[in-house]
Amino acid sequence: MKTNAKTLAIFMLAVAGFVTSCKKEDLNPMNGPRPKPTQTSLSKVNPPQETSTWKVTKLYVTGEMESDETEKFRDWAFAFHADGTVIASGKSGKVKGRWSSKYSDGTGRMFIDFGGQEPFMELNETWLIVKQTDDYKVLEDDLGDDGRKGSLIFERIK
Repeated sequence: MKTNAKTLAIFMLAVAGFVTSCKKEDLNPMNGPRPKPTQTSLSKVNPPQETSTWKVTKLYVTGEMESDETEKFRDWAFAFHADGTVIASGKSGKVKGRWSSKYSDGTGRMFIDFGGQEPFMELNETWLIVKQTDDYKVLEDDLGDDGRKGSLIFERIK
């Protein structure tokens, strides 16, 4: 009987030690460590390579004056370089711009700036990275106080 009482006492002490060592948050799986968001900056997931070339497969603006601007970029290929330059190449030559990406507070953003060169001014924004894979980037942005929104999709060519 003493053995059973002794075993029971040891068991109770072990359980009490386990319960008091756990934090309340540990008992709720919703309060545990969260997985990292899947949205990340281009430089974190897909470092730009000089051999990576992209095309615009969608540029659409919604709001009072909705417009599909995709056709303007049909003949252009975009190479995003690690030094922060982006080169648009097309039948009419090459156009150089700047780009960068940032990831903070669970949100990825991509900045594109071609200056005042048409038609690339349409791309001059800080875009929210909505989704990305190795083969495409889905970007969105509020274009102004008038309720306009832009949607931009880049797809990898090679």
